[in-house]
Amino acid sequence: MPKILHVYGATQDQGGILAVLRNLAEVSEASDWQHYALMNSAFREISDSKLAFKYSSHLTDESESYIKLIYYSWNACEDILNIIKSEKFDIIHGHSRGALIALLLRSKWPCPVVFTNHAYARHRWLYRAAARRNMITVLLTEMMAKYYRLTVDKKRTFVISSCCSDSFFLRPLILQPPISQKRIFQLIGIGSMVPWKNWHLIPKALNLIPAKIRRNISVKIVGPILNNSKSVTYVQHLRDLIAFYNLNSQISIIGQSTRIEDELATADWLIHPALNEPCGLAVIEALARGIPVLASNQGGPRELITAKATGLLFDPHSPQSLADGILGAFYGRLNILPPDQIRETVRNRSASAIHPLYTKLYSSLIQQGAEPSK
Repeated sequence: MPKILHVYGATQDQGGILAVLRNLAEVSEASDWQHYALMNSAFREISDSKLAFKYSSHLTDESESYIKLIYYSWNACEDILNIIKSEKFDIIHGHSRGALIALLLRSKWPCPVVFTNHAYARHRWLYRAAARRNMITVLLTEMMAKYYRLTVDKKRTFVISSCCSDSFFLRPLILQPPISQKRIFQLIGIGSMVPWKNWHLIPKALNLIPAKIRRNISVKIVGPILNNSKSVTYVQHLRDLIAFYNLNSQISIIGQSTRIEDELATADWLIHPALNEPCGLAVIEALARGIPVLASNQGGPRELITAKATGLLFDPHSPQSLADGILGAFYGRLNILPPDQIRETVRNRSASAIHPLYTKLYSSLIQQGAEPSK
């Protein structure tokens, strides 16, 4: 029974990467693969899942200081090595910048190493250097490969999408009644409270919509506030902006939820204004529930959404562009596909579809006795 150690190092549940790992673990039992996530010792699980956990007092996923991140990663190397040796893992799979640095700091590991890049990093050199050192690299989209100037040769560099839980495809679709002036048009945004998610564009856009229409539009933002000053400061800025435009009755910040399917059940559209979203798990989840998506024309959503069929793309730097998109969705000016057809566009991004892609990669590395990164 092969064992995979997913090296992550987060101190809290942020959804995203961890949600994908849970989704993979959920479907792995039938194929006898075991998935473990290596987290920082401060991490506390908040939801039930098939994913098992290991802990390191040193490993951290991210830091605002490169020096601190290198320090933590250097000390985490010994933790990773001890776990690998004592519990006989078959694959080490990194998922964060802290994990990548730790895996690069050691010249040789006792089993094959894979790294999945989940970010559009400003400093591309680190990720390109890892690929040049023959570390098996997985990117989430073809656009990420172009951004990092990496050739997807399916030998050392691969593209494998994020995936949503199979449960998003198993539940019956919820057909919302037609939008009219008598019913509130419900938008929902899902994601962490961080600046690059670009939530502050929403109040600026709603402010441009006439008041008589705006009162029939509601936006719910669901996602965790991270345990760092940048996230806390950003949320306060967002609340101040909402109050400044007098939109407290239109925009609500819900906080973290472990029941995303239930949150989506009342939504007419997902709104996703992020800047350079690597893939967009929330976008995949919404489409899997038959919900169209209003998303920025950057990053992963450009590959996921067919404009005016499964959603609409807008300029994430322009409040007017988002306002126009909201009005187009509100008035039904778009020739959007029926929910069952929207769902089918992302069926190949379910956990049961993506897991075999990873197991094929893992199996080839184990069978070939692939050289770890050097």
